[in-house]
Amino acid sequence: MKVFQHHIQVKEISDVDPGNIIISKGFWNDEILQRSVILIIEHSQQSTLGLILNKESNLQVNEALPGLDVNRRLQYGGPINTKMISFIHQQKYLSNAVHIANDIYWGGNIYQLQSLIKKNEIMESEVNFFAGYVQWDSGQLEKQISDNQWWIEKITISEILETHNYDLWASKLMQRDNIYGALYAVPDPCLN
Repeated sequence: MKVFQHHIQVKEISDVDPGNIIISKGFWNDEILQRSVILIIEHSQQSTLGLILNKESNLQVNEALPGLDVNRRLQYGGPINTKMISFIHQQKYLSNAVHIANDIYWGGNIYQLQSLIKKNEIMESEVNFFAGYVQWDSGQLEKQISDNQWWIEKITISEILETHNYDLWASKLMQRDNIYGALYAVPDPCLN
């Protein structure tokens, strides 16, 4: 008996560049990184900095930043400096915003953002807020990638802002025609 196997050629992205994401491969023992999708913010020979896009904290944005009238869940960007709140958006005219890639911007003038949200010039759904970040020392992430712990992929600002946290890992894997994406609702056996 011969079984038909569909083969799809997927162009592999091998560069860890700002604006790309890394997607954790299945069966991590670390709950923080398990099924994580991490946006690369900075990458140099000294270190790499990223934000976990698909984990939530136990706070609302307006609880962490009382002056900001945003009633959305604060996302968990990573275990380092969780008292630091940063944000991702597509507002290129926001003062002090750092251009990451394409239409993805990081941070900026929080008071200007607060004013624009109050005037409804920026909707709260157009900004994602993060507590903390992840960081790798020189060569650490590259070693993890060579050890087959991450896939590298592209992402758009609309995917970041519009895809529900719970669905992002599976959605990106399904785009790659990866079977793990279909199994996102199945508990990871490493957590048992």
